[in-house]
Amino acid sequence: MTPLIAGNWKMHMTISQAVALVLKIKDLIRGVGNVEIAIAPPFTALYHINYLLAESSIRLCGQDVFWEKNGAYTGAISPEMLKDVGCQYVIIGHSERRQYFRQARTAREPPQPSELQRQEDHAHRRITKNKRAK
Repeated sequence: MTPLIAGNWKMHMTISQAVALVLKIKDLIRGVGNVEIAIAPPFTALYHINYLLAESSIRLCGQDVFWEKNGAYTGAISPEMLKDVGCQYVIIGHSERRQYFRQARTAREPPQPSELQRQEDHAHRRITKNKRAK
């Protein structure tokens, strides 16, 4: 199994700062093999970063996801939205969400497990059919 190294940028960097960092990372990992690399920039930068990662081995990752496909969930993002912007991974289960936003561990449990299971291929696991925008 190939090791995965992922960087969660949390709430750091504007789009222009994220672009500059991705360009540096691409140069730094040139020639690195036997490891999969994923980055999780802020949601605001995902669209822009996806284009920079075209023809790159770096995978795009969402920082969080909500289990519903759509609805009146202010500030939430669905697996379908992450897939659409080019994400191949998503990070779930953050301690700071519980600490600062008082999210209970059970809040991450979907009320309809079958819906989450159906959508897992969209964002919770690596999407092999996802083509990056060029």
